[in-house]
Amino acid sequence: MVQSDDIRGDLSETPLVPLLEQLAVDGRTGVLRIDASGEVWLAEGAVYLASTPDSADVASVLFGGGVASLDEIEQMLSAEGADVAGQLAGRQAGAGSVIGRLLHEHNLTGLFELMVPNTGTYEFNEGARHPLGPTFAEPLGDLVVQAERRLDIWRQIAARIPSVAVSFRLSRSLPEDAEERVVTADEWR
Repeated sequence: MVQSDDIRGDLSETPLVPLLEQLAVDGRTGVLRIDASGEVWLAEGAVYLASTPDSADVASVLFGGGVASLDEIEQMLSAEGADVAGQLAGRQAGAGSVIGRLLHEHNLTGLFELMVPNTGTYEFNEGARHPLGPTFAEPLGDLVVQAERRLDIWRQIAARIPSVAVSFRLSRSLPEDAEERVVTADEWR
């Protein structure tokens, strides 16, 4: 399947997960772009950035680490050959674990959104490197397992929703045969 540097194809012929698994097994570095649906950046087969048009921008995600201003992060991301995640992680004790968790959640959400039944074409550009850098790259398998769990939950929820026109509301009282449950304020949110 993977012969040349750049790869092009259709997701109806090669589904996303097997395609990513092959790129990971081959230890590829570059970016997989899926039409206008999003992209997955790999370093030696590990994922370091997965995003869709609905994803938060990388600068905002990194800003959540609290180690630099949004303007500074955006400026760092505009530099060619940067390893912004690595630079920010080294700024203060504990920053690396915070940035790692933020990027993990961002990438997991992006991969999940890309795995929702998707059609279209893709292109893998060998050697492309995002300024974020691969400091927090994760094995694809770990992310896929977690994203597939989310996808299963999403399918269970979607199966119970009869239409997107349905509006849910909170009932003022429990039905007669309902079991009463107590939830904390955090659980309610």
